[in-house]
Amino acid sequence: MRPVLAVQREYEDLLAQAPPGHPLRPALDEIRWMIEEFRVAVFAQALGTAYPVSEKRIRRALDELTEA
Repeated sequence: MRPVLAVQREYEDLLAQAPPGHPLRPALDEIRWMIEEFRVAVFAQALGTAYPVSEKRIRRALDELTEA
């Protein structure tokens, strides 16, 4: 649960900095779905995910947005 909560907090911090209409909003929406897929990967492994997802991939996506 800790890895999911950690990336969720980072995502929420970044989301708070991007008001509606901000150019980063579509990328943030994609990261939100990555976090949902990560939850499935962690808690419902038998269901599988739509694409490969991990804490590292989510953090990389978040880092790309903070560098932009």
